[in-house]
Amino acid sequence: MFQNATTAWDYFDDVVFVAHRPGPLVEADFDAYLDDMLPRHGLKGFVVRASHGAPSPTQRERIHRWIEQNKRHGAVMTDSVLARGGVTALRWFGLPVRAFAQHELDAALKFVGVQPAKIEHAHARLQGVILAADALSRASVA
Repeated sequence: MFQNATTAWDYFDDVVFVAHRPGPLVEADFDAYLDDMLPRHGLKGFVVRASHGAPSPTQRERIHRWIEQNKRHGAVMTDSVLARGGVTALRWFGLPVRAFAQHELDAALKFVGVQPAKIEHAHARLQGVILAADALSRASVA
């Protein structure tokens, strides 16, 4: 698993799981994640546990370009209706990105191509990333 002060991520087969601590994204930390993830050509998708922050316009452009050029699928896990609406708007532009409520994890994993036999292991890996990101949140207030 990889992490910095505000973001945690891990790779499982050919999917990346990422979560950031609740609150606004710290641009340098999210850029470090993108710098690690974007050059990995074997990835076919990503699952993001979103909190209250959103990528900057420059970061969104980098992600958008990577998705378009590599035909990757993305799942954004959030209970925010507003955030799910924003992700839905990306689909209008033809990007294979979907928003899922937190309780729709199985559907999100299937959307990004996790094989049914690996869903349980993927749950555990993503949960580890989420726990790490949440611990970053607690550490930042301590």
